[in-house]
Amino acid sequence: MEFPSRCGALAGLGLFWLQLAAPLGAALAPRSVDAGGVEVVPAAPVAWRAALPTPAAADHPPDGVHLALRSSSPAKDAVVDGWPDVLSLEFTEDVDPALSRVVLVVAGTEYGLASRAERPGAEVLVYEIPEGLPAGSVEVRWSTTGDDGHPVSGSFAFTVRAVQAAGAPAETAAPVGPPAGVGGRLEVGGRAEADGRTDAAGPQEERDPLQSPSQVALRAVFYASLIGLLGGALFFTRVVPSAGWRDGEEQLRNESAARTWRALRIAALLAVLATGLRLLAQQAVLRELLGEITLADVLDTTWGRGWLWQTAGITAAGVVVWLVRASASSARAVALITFLGVALVVPLTGHAAGEGSVVGVLNDAVHVAAAAAWIGGLAFLLAFARPVAGAPDDDPRRALRRLLPSFSRVALVVAPLTVLTGVVNYLLHGAGLAALLVDPYGRVVTGKTALVAVVLALGAWHNRRIEPGVAGGEDPARLVPSGSLELGVALVVVIVTSVLVATPPME
Repeated sequence: MEFPSRCGALAGLGLFWLQLAAPLGAALAPRSVDAGGVEVVPAAPVAWRAALPTPAAADHPPDGVHLALRSSSPAKDAVVDGWPDVLSLEFTEDVDPALSRVVLVVAGTEYGLASRAERPGAEVLVYEIPEGLPAGSVEVRWSTTGDDGHPVSGSFAFTVRAVQAAGAPAETAAPVGPPAGVGGRLEVGGRAEADGRTDAAGPQEERDPLQSPSQVALRAVFYASLIGLLGGALFFTRVVPSAGWRDGEEQLRNESAARTWRALRIAALLAVLATGLRLLAQQAVLRELLGEITLADVLDTTWGRGWLWQTAGITAAGVVVWLVRASASSARAVALITFLGVALVVPLTGHAAGEGSVVGVLNDAVHVAAAAAWIGGLAFLLAFARPVAGAPDDDPRRALRRLLPSFSRVALVVAPLTVLTGVVNYLLHGAGLAALLVDPYGRVVTGKTALVAVVLALGAWHNRRIEPGVAGGEDPARLVPSGSLELGVALVVVIVTSVLVATPPME
């Protein structure tokens, strides 16, 4: 039955990737063109409106934010005489017009703007403003995405005052915000004049679609499957062979290896499926904010290119794990290569890859490998502990007695390594100790650190209390309650990490 099951799993993976490669839907909302050639965008769907923030109160983007609106022309709260020819937005990082969208809201109607090909810089977007728009208050809703794939959106307002015709009284629209707002000055006689490109507010109250419950849940499933894949690979490579099996326990050792390999296959299958779903989820987020976005647009970013490498590595590992048997002489080499290869490609869609930091990517790889070996190894160990309670024969007990000290030796190395690389990661991306309770990224790191401390405390309890007792002849089932608690808290850490990776760090 093993060969048909392997063929079925591989066929399922093939069908999944064929389905993923198919074209995905049409644009977010239909568009029409009025008689003047202006693109009129109908009322946005509720989900798209919910993703748009309210106008910000501050006048500067937060220091260190990876991508934010730095300035605009016309500026926030400016009052200008007549419509300018163009609207320009300057960001703190390079932006791609294909992954950006700007909508003007004038007199209750939304007008989608077309971007100019010529730009003064890679961090500037320039949009043509159509003729014939009425004067009055104007809301600018913008959405774009950084090269790391993180979408950002925001809005601000300015006022267009009707130009006074010869011999006719001036028709002035009520200004939005203070009459002498950022980028404008009120001269004698009440005539406002825009200063051009000046500081504008970034998205201070934006709602990040990457932090939606569905997105966080998908990332948590992805990371949990990676923990199973990497943890199972190291458990098979290091823990099972080094468990100190005694003479006459060859069959027990082989059964333990086969059991680990079966679970490793399931984790590999879940990791491949979750990887594909992440691409679809990323496209869905960008479509929600930007409208017509293709897979090619998503893949033409640092995140997309990293996803390609990540997917290639995880898929190759999954296929090989399903093709090779646990009893094969090459199984340990396959598991070791899987552990190292997948650990190297996982960080390619993270913060460090978006910043182009080789040191950060390598540190993330070690962090992922160590954390997966720790948490994943514990999960595999508990899989052997569960059948112990009430087991009719002594084999599960004997297997667990051998595996527990072997795993403890691994945990004593990877647990401190996880903490150390986590500290280095914050030093690379965080804004210092003072920001741990102020910066959103720092607050998530603080919460994660507190949970990791609980996991460390439970691990220390097992090492000092449970393991010596089991070695002295006590029932290995003692590990189940506290071990399950440790694993449960560790899974909460995974969920927090799923929030952390989508939180832009501050410098």
